[in-house]
Amino acid sequence: MPLKKVLEVVARESGAQVLFYGTVAGNINIDLNDEPLEDALRQIFQGRNAAYFYASLPAGVGTSSLLALTEIHLFANANEASDPSIFDSPARPSAAIRASRAMVQVGTAGKHSVDTELPSRLAQAQDVQGRKDAADELGKSWSEDAVEPLGDALAGDPSAAVREAAAQALGETWSESAVQPLIDALAYDSDALVREQAARGLAQTAGEEAINALVFALLGDPRWYVRDAAAEALGTIGGRYATGALARAATNDPDDWVRETAATYAVKR
Repeated sequence: MPLKKVLEVVARESGAQVLFYGTVAGNINIDLNDEPLEDALRQIFQGRNAAYFYASLPAGVGTSSLLALTEIHLFANANEASDPSIFDSPARPSAAIRASRAMVQVGTAGKHSVDTELPSRLAQAQDVQGRKDAADELGKSWSEDAVEPLGDALAGDPSAAVREAAAQALGETWSESAVQPLIDALAYDSDALVREQAARGLAQTAGEEAINALVFALLGDPRWYVRDAAAEALGTIGGRYATGALARAATNDPDDWVRETAATYAVKR
């Protein structure tokens, strides 16, 4: 995964502000599951100089005082220390970590170049399975070069199965450029499975500009599984507007599963 994306995930999940001194570049290959936040950070930023800043939280009834991680400073190059890049956490009532354990999940890194034949296969293969396979391979490349052909397939392929595969692959690119094609598919695609996968892709790209489209899907899509995917995506991205929509769905959605999902993420926020 690109290190820049890791920093964005850390900021979003911890509520802390991340400041990176030096150029944000390169990729890491790491597998973490349900790790304490600081243990995960030490693994993610192994080999880099880092400083962690904390603030005291008032002790609640029957509890001891807590320290909340509020800032993380990473130093890549001492010569660039006067020019930090900042990754802010979403606005929250406090900078406290939501829970004593925070999970940062990152997948294993794949290759980062695109087979030059894949875009043409995606656009021109006569059989649906061939186009689906091309979409899958483009997603695994984690390359910006994969976004445009996947977006074209998501917008225009006559097969819903191919469009669904393209939506999934766009999410796997973790690219900011993938957000708009996924928003358009969530809002306009005629197939519910494609809309569901578009919502899940938006959760992976975590673009805050997708919140409005996800809220409309959560509160208005006729298919429960699309609304459920939108609830998960809003819970991942966060923000006050997302939390309000989740709270409304937790009360009003006609489907038990969607209400449960929305309530879970609304409480976490």
